[in-house]
Amino acid sequence: MKKIILITALLLASLSCFAAGTITVSGSAEVSAVPDTASFSLTASFTEQTTKEAMDRTAAMINEAIQILESEYGLAEEDITTSYIGVSPEYIYEDGKRVHTGQAASQSLDITIKDMESIGPIYGRLSELDGITLSSITLSSTKMAQALKAARIGAVRDARDKAETYAEAAGAEIGSIERISDSSSSPAPMFRLEAAAMDYSAAGNSVTYRAGDVTARAEVSITYNLI
Repeated sequence: MKKIILITALLLASLSCFAAGTITVSGSAEVSAVPDTASFSLTASFTEQTTKEAMDRTAAMINEAIQILESEYGLAEEDITTSYIGVSPEYIYEDGKRVHTGQAASQSLDITIKDMESIGPIYGRLSELDGITLSSITLSSTKMAQALKAARIGAVRDARDKAETYAEAAGAEIGSIERISDSSSSPAPMFRLEAAAMDYSAAGNSVTYRAGDVTARAEVSITYNLI
């Protein structure tokens, strides 16, 4: 009897060692959100003989842009912020010598638009101003936090589905989680412009802006114990 019990114990120990192990899987998910905010920067730059002349002309153009944004499109003061003011000398080279030609002044504004239908008209209107350069438009959503949370939940479920499939194929079952980590390249939401276009019409240089969704993407790596 003792011999049988000993053999049984050894067999159970052997099976336990065989069944013990872990499986590591990755999971990913994307959740889209409708953009409700757009932003871009506006820069005015002019070169004049003196610093004062360059700064005065630049400031006048910036003030005109602000006036347009506030009076014509109803943007609030907090949606228009100064991001840069700078002055630098301008030179050219003549016969191998550096010749001072004037002073360059630049000033930049960061503009936030919450009325998505006004993106095209605002962008087109500002592009008509002399000495103005506009950056590309960046889309975002105030619901990205919720989208990112949903994407993380989806990534974990995706990883569990994979683990269950592999474990079943190997004749095992998944147990508790030993380790879980965020394997995304960046912890911040990744925004992707699905579809956007600007069409400049010949009449009035108007702009039609068609914006698609922005997407939050989550990636996780999970290690499960096998039973």
